[in-house]
Amino acid sequence: MSRLAKLERKGSGEIGATVVEAAIAGVLFFFVVVVFFQLALLARTTLSASQGVKAAARAGAVAAENPDADTDALTAVRTASSGVSPDAFRQVVIYKAEQPGEPVPGGCLTSSQQGVCNRYTDSDLRSLGGGFTPGTAWPAAGRTVSPPSGTAYLGVNVVVECRCSFVIPFPSQISRSAVIKIES
Repeated sequence: MSRLAKLERKGSGEIGATVVEAAIAGVLFFFVVVVFFQLALLARTTLSASQGVKAAARAGAVAAENPDADTDALTAVRTASSGVSPDAFRQVVIYKAEQPGEPVPGGCLTSSQQGVCNRYTDSDLRSLGGGFTPGTAWPAAGRTVSPPSGTAYLGVNVVVECRCSFVIPFPSQISRSAVIKIES
């Protein structure tokens, strides 16, 4: 056997090892790319929900006693949350807060509460264009600056569905809140 034939035969085992190494590296690379994409979707949804809730709180606080205050707030959520699909919204709660940073009252996460909050679902948000009726449990007419404390706050909580769990299981619902002082 010639010397060249021996060298070719000796190197042929390395080709098989190279194929196995390339397959392992390819799978790992694909996994890293998918996880990066998943994290990017999660970040986009979270940031969009945060922007939307801040815009809604500002719009609701500015509109205060205007009968369309909730409509303005819900429209602001959808407009400012451009990174979130309109179908991803699960609920928006507009609630009475006593101080900045106050969390959503517990009962408001499941239903509107008289004199405390209005809860809107995804179907309410879809009907914003026509046929929408603002909640009556906490009417806009009652959202004034109260004389005893001199301040009143409006809170908004938004819950969106994040469809971004492909490889790593992330929480499917993201909740963000903002509380802003109502200006008279």
